[in-house]
Amino acid sequence: MMHRRLKKLYRGAGIGWYKTDLIYCLWIIYSSLINHLQAQDSKNKKYSEKDIPKIVLESFKKSYPNSEILGYDVGKEKGITTYEIETKEDNIFRDIEYKEDGTILEIGEIIGISTLPENIVNSINKKYKTGKILEAEKKTSGNEISYEVIVDFKNKKYEVLLSQNGNIIKESDEDDENEDD
Repeated sequence: MMHRRLKKLYRGAGIGWYKTDLIYCLWIIYSSLINHLQAQDSKNKKYSEKDIPKIVLESFKKSYPNSEILGYDVGKEKGITTYEIETKEDNIFRDIEYKEDGTILEIGEIIGISTLPENIVNSINKKYKTGKILEAEKKTSGNEISYEVIVDFKNKKYEVLLSQNGNIIKESDEDDENEDD
């Protein structure tokens, strides 16, 4: 529809068919580029303290008074807006995810690979026999504990989520995920 309108507009202005088609193609490319850049910009948005509800900040400061804040993030999970505060206290790095009312949804704590429970390591070794664990994170959500590990296996990186008892909950190829970014 838009293409026909442009053709009429440009034909009326004395512009030939090939120029009309060229202008239309350039317009489509330009529009696509603008949409892509806007989507990337929203993904890469940097958040600050002013983007986080006061009650979330108060809850954080009460629970972690000695933590240094490294960054903030805002997201949506199951239709609920979430607020994440990235922190460091001594040598412990944490990502704490809150609901808007200041309730903690999940705490992610970077842990040393050597501190992973034996059953977690055994599950990874069973599935990725020649793989190497690169990173590990302990996730706490209420009373539930899970572990997220990054495994290098056959020159690919995999993100593996395991339950506390070592069952694999979810696996994803990090290379495939990064193509969407």
